[in-house]
Amino acid sequence: MLIIIFFHLLLGIMPWCENNGAKPLVKRWAVAGNSSLNIEGRSNLSPFCCEVTKYLEADTLQYIKNETTRQFVFNNSRLNVNINDFDCHQRIITNDFRKTLKADQNRFLKIQFICLDAFDVHNPQIVRGKVEIQLAGQIKCTTIDFRTSTTSTGLIQMNGTKALLFSEFNLTPPKKFAGIIKIKEEITVHFQLFFKPVE
Repeated sequence: MLIIIFFHLLLGIMPWCENNGAKPLVKRWAVAGNSSLNIEGRSNLSPFCCEVTKYLEADTLQYIKNETTRQFVFNNSRLNVNINDFDCHQRIITNDFRKTLKADQNRFLKIQFICLDAFDVHNPQIVRGKVEIQLAGQIKCTTIDFRTSTTSTGLIQMNGTKALLFSEFNLTPPKKFAGIIKIKEEITVHFQLFFKPVE
């Protein structure tokens, strides 16, 4: 009799166990073309801003949600920003900026998403993401805080800011006119990213 009761209990438990080994659902975000990125810096004379106002690469971020860590975990998902698309609004500064970032040797600034705090797209909040930034052949792993929201057209918007140093990528800030004009070591990168959920 005890064996029969145990058997019935086991049958009742089984449906709850079947999903334990299920594979996590893979989700995707396509990078929208209105995503932008700008880099601000200063010389000893004045500030400057170099920006990419349109994202022309057909990139898609792929992730799963880790229920234990409450994170989105990305798989080989990155943004590829063409350095030659940066515009500093002055031809000489633009050329120097691209040369400083060694665009002729490594054409793309690559931002690899590793993980991101899970969030509800319908509730604006600040989440922390871990990324790898690859520039001029050098890779730096860092964290960025993003402010999330949803646009009226259903796009996921993520805005973030990160301060970096040229030296972190073995780059030397440019100098002009025998060193009279010197670019400061620190730059600030501003991200304005838009993603379209892909079914």
